[in-house]
Amino acid sequence: MSNWKRICILLIFVLPMNIFPCTIGLVRGEFTYSGRPMIWKTRDTQSDNIINYPFFDDTGIYHFVGFTHAGSRGSTWAGVNTAGFAILNSVAEDMPGTAQGRNGFLMTHALRNFATISEFENYLTSTNETGRIVRANFAVIDALGNAAMFEVGDTMFIKYDINDPEHGSQGYMVRSNFSYFGDGENGRERYNRSHDIISGLMTTTDNSLSPKSIINYHFRDFSDDDAVPFPIPFTGSTNGHPGYINIRRSICNTFSTAAMVIEGINSSDEVPVMWTLSGFPAVTPAIPYIPVPFTMDLTHIPLISFEVQDLLMDILERPHLMNTNHFYLQSLQGIWEQIGYFEIDIFANFNSLMESEDFETIYPEWLKNMNTLAHRLMYDFMDLVTTDISDETIPIIVPNTLTTYPNPHKGRFYINLKHNFVSDYTIEVFNVRGQLIHTEQRDRSKSISSSSIILDSNIPSGVYLIQVSDHENVFTAKTLVIK
Repeated sequence: MSNWKRICILLIFVLPMNIFPCTIGLVRGEFTYSGRPMIWKTRDTQSDNIINYPFFDDTGIYHFVGFTHAGSRGSTWAGVNTAGFAILNSVAEDMPGTAQGRNGFLMTHALRNFATISEFENYLTSTNETGRIVRANFAVIDALGNAAMFEVGDTMFIKYDINDPEHGSQGYMVRSNFSYFGDGENGRERYNRSHDIISGLMTTTDNSLSPKSIINYHFRDFSDDDAVPFPIPFTGSTNGHPGYINIRRSICNTFSTAAMVIEGINSSDEVPVMWTLSGFPAVTPAIPYIPVPFTMDLTHIPLISFEVQDLLMDILERPHLMNTNHFYLQSLQGIWEQIGYFEIDIFANFNSLMESEDFETIYPEWLKNMNTLAHRLMYDFMDLVTTDISDETIPIIVPNTLTTYPNPHKGRFYINLKHNFVSDYTIEVFNVRGQLIHTEQRDRSKSISSSSIILDSNIPSGVYLIQVSDHENVFTAKTLVIK
């Protein structure tokens, strides 16, 4: 979002909004798809330095890939080092002391010097007496299988170990901008929504937590002031604006400038990965970064993402309203559909690349190519949001046209078809190899309106063909599953 618009929002809404409303979490490896621990963060800031991007640091005992804002390498807002130690934070405004932007300096120091959570904890203990300019929640993992949330003030801290039956029995922890110690309320809506999302992912299917699911269902989540999610596509209207929603208290909110999910390691044979969305998360594709040297201009993607965000949030007198009409289109070329295609490819490509013997050698050039592709995609979004899509919005039931929504989805979606069936009809779903993976029979009808289809929970991510047929006609459409 451009600085001028942030200033306008600050002038209009001085009191209720948090200053740095980040949302973070962590999960034990036994609950993830890969068996590796993860931490994640949606970074929000009202600072003028809103251009955030990854960088590589080799100045300490351990080298690391971090995430910072333009013009600063001293502050790191998330990162993972070559030892598998990873850390990120959210401001805890009810902890004693002050931060004054110094939380990032503590994390830089930790990534350069520490390999384990024990070393980080010892450092906090040693600086209790001297004091710190820190006030934050820190999510931390290491290569020994440890994971913990630290609530840290100027001269004290509290550690919440993920293996503690009282606090870690669910296998995950989340925080917004209050601490358990301080029992504050800042960011309570995002905290509640985050709990709902993560617990839902963990109970829907076994080991469903992955970088993909965090990116799709957490980073790009929109909810109202009571933490009730908005359905996307949004078919209602807000303040007289059809398709617009108020995102001021969402996990992905007005001031979100980046998001990252860090997948740790369990052994020295594995490589830690920081999947990063540099820019407004709703319109920014994810790209993987690892702690090896890379050099390239990484400012262009967040810059364009904020231009896209400005175009989606174009009602100055309602600065928290966002237009969702461009996210899903009947042509399957909406913003979220195009991001879905890109991320399916990049996840598959990266996983294949990691199996190569010279992975770390060829990775930097591969990364440069992926950034170029993502850059082009962002320009496509610029074109899309300035194009009239009034005939493409979903859900509209067009005669003799099969449509699906949402798209992408996790395995449950809806179909629409306006057609006077001549007999009972069949709904079939095929994978890209032409194999039938789902079928059901329906009674004869004049149309299908928002009919729910639930696929097997074990099917992988990918593009699937939907086919609806009666004795005379066959209708087809594509749908995208992302897990």
